[in-house]
Amino acid sequence: MEKSKKNELDKVGLSAAWFAALGWASTGIFVRHFPNWPPLNIVAGRFLVAFVAISLILLFNHRRANITNAIKHPLTWILSALMVAYYLCATIAFQLAPVGEVSLGISMSPVFVLLFHLLTGRNTPLIEKIGSAVSLFGVILVFLPSFATQSDFQYHVVGCLLALAGAAIMATYVLAYQYRSPKHHPPSSISVSLLTFTLGLFIMISYLVVNQQILIFEELRQTQPLLLMLGLGLMATIVPTLSYSIASQRLSSMLTTSIRLATPTIAALLAIVFLHEMPAVWFWFGSSFVIGGLLLMTWQKKTP
Repeated sequence: MEKSKKNELDKVGLSAAWFAALGWASTGIFVRHFPNWPPLNIVAGRFLVAFVAISLILLFNHRRANITNAIKHPLTWILSALMVAYYLCATIAFQLAPVGEVSLGISMSPVFVLLFHLLTGRNTPLIEKIGSAVSLFGVILVFLPSFATQSDFQYHVVGCLLALAGAAIMATYVLAYQYRSPKHHPPSSISVSLLTFTLGLFIMISYLVVNQQILIFEELRQTQPLLLMLGLGLMATIVPTLSYSIASQRLSSMLTTSIRLATPTIAALLAIVFLHEMPAVWFWFGSSFVIGGLLLMTWQKKTP
């Protein structure tokens, strides 16, 4: 009986992990369907949909008191501010550079964590250093030939740099968790998400109103932009956030991370289908080095 129950939990965890990877991979597809929208309007719309969705979820959540306590903690605000910055970087990056390349750049956050450990003199296993070097080599294989063949070179470079900035922000997010005071329990993912969407929505709307650039409420009266924004806020934001939380609780960290590393490949395939954006040969060649290097960095760690 216990074995069958465990298998059932594994199936739920695996499904959740793949839903999370698919949701993250779809982000660029939705963003690129708003070609004439300023990025802050896209991010504001995404936060608006996500905020409404997570608020409805919390209406039926019996842990609202825990969330209230978590929001009082400074770490929750720091993590939420980092996530707001991440969403902004990722959105602009997807507007400027190919979807597959942006997704690949964003996946480099473990390398930035390792670089921080090296700079601070922390003892780092050799396999992690090798994995990091392999991943960096893969990024060079993807980015440099792509830059040489793009007519809009400047936009492409900025998009890829913003993707790497997003990875660095996510690495900072992870490090903030790791180096928190041992006296304090880490805030739950749903607490951070709620504050992220609330804070982000307030900042974006305030800026757009002050600068008279707000378009979302007028544009979202139309059916197609409304459906696309619902997809961006739900499928590409809420679903992966909750799914990854479920997967992390039911699967080993190695398996969960390995499935997440499939996100750039899924994103590139979705871009082929929905955007007719065909990655060059060096993308597939370089991405295999990136993903292989990141797997080396995660496989050597013991599963919980």
